[in-house]
Amino acid sequence: MYQGPETGRRARLARRVRRRLPFGGPTRSELAAQIAETRAAIDAAKANNQRGLHEAWEKLAEFSAAHAQLERSVAEAYQSLGAHVEQVARIAAHIEADQPATAERILALQHWLSEQPPTDLLVSVVLPTRDRPALLREAIASVQAQTHAHWELIVVDDGSADDTAATLAAIDDDRIRCLRTEGIGAAMARNAALEVVRGEAIAYLDDDNLMLPSWLAAVAWAFSQFDHHDMLYGARIVEDETAFGYAGELPGLVFCSFDRERLIKSNFVDTNVIAHRAGLPEGHWDPDFEGTEDWELAIRLTADKPALALPALAVLYRTHAPDRILRTVSSADRRADRVKVHARLQRTGR
Repeated sequence: MYQGPETGRRARLARRVRRRLPFGGPTRSELAAQIAETRAAIDAAKANNQRGLHEAWEKLAEFSAAHAQLERSVAEAYQSLGAHVEQVARIAAHIEADQPATAERILALQHWLSEQPPTDLLVSVVLPTRDRPALLREAIASVQAQTHAHWELIVVDDGSADDTAATLAAIDDDRIRCLRTEGIGAAMARNAALEVVRGEAIAYLDDDNLMLPSWLAAVAWAFSQFDHHDMLYGARIVEDETAFGYAGELPGLVFCSFDRERLIKSNFVDTNVIAHRAGLPEGHWDPDFEGTEDWELAIRLTADKPALALPALAVLYRTHAPDRILRTVSSADRRADRVKVHARLQRTGR
């Protein structure tokens, strides 16, 4: 039978394929089944991978939740620690004040000053007030009772709506001047008084405390003797120790030596025991620190020179007076103030 050229080529190609492919290979249906099986295995692997990935995401979510809870617990621990820092510092200061040497130094200085000739250094006392005329009268009387004769008192009535104005109008003392502001707060009221003071030294008194008789004499003497100090602070008698967490209900003495690092950690001074020279660049009050403005002021005033810890009785701190800042400013606000002060210290060192 005749085969044309095309038929011959096909025959030769078929022989070559038969030589290269073994007989008995998988049929088309078997190949389809193998492909289907392979696809099924791939799909199963994908499903397993997706389940594994889902489980991994679930574990990651659990870890993130646990980490967030841990962060909250750490933050709460730091907040709790911060709430106790100032209390620990006060207790430490109280323990130091209990040492006989401190009390002896206070008594010695008080007796020694009583025997010294008076100085002519004028001390300006700044006293802000609002709606507490009965307490105000007593505070003013405590300034008038000072053994140091050269003083002036600037009373700032910060928006009183009662008979405070009449109380001040009834005072007949040329050494006392009165200003009126309209509810600007204690810090700004003190700043208003600082604009008009005439003294070489500035002392402060809150309207619910009493200045002790020889405090201004000690301030005038110290600033006359120690040129290398721009700020000093004295001791205070706390009316009731329990107001600061101390054991016992008797009056207590609060005073400690100066340590700037300790001051930066926690306040151990008070508005009513601070005195500083007039005209200092840092001698102003910051209204952003209500309740801790005395601490913030002390840190700024001691950035370049240390404060003088003067063992003299400055004030009777009346813990039973109503609406004390100690009670009206929350611990959270005081903690926030500490954060602001420490942030500024890191930036400026002041």
